[in-house]
Amino acid sequence: MTEDDEVVKEQLRARLEFLEARLVAAQRRADVFGIIENSDDPTDARHRLADLLALSDAGAGAVLSMPVGQLSRSEQDKIQTERDRIRSRLW
Repeated sequence: MTEDDEVVKEQLRARLEFLEARLVAAQRRADVFGIIENSDDPTDARHRLADLLALSDAGAGAVLSMPVGQLSRSEQDKIQTERDRIRSRLW
């Protein structure tokens, strides 16, 4: 495997983490909104989301930057499709 292949795999892993974080947030949107509403600031929200959803800091950041429109079923389906495509490339 070349160095370029490793770079691509690392980029795919990062994208996969991002997508999976957003899917978990969509599934637990009521909890996510509750945490955001009751947090002192975005940093507090990010830490609390990371704890609640067992996410990395980057994953929690992906949730906070998530457009609300991605909670719709059609958008979740798109995220799942991309996630599955990336998984198949990695494994």
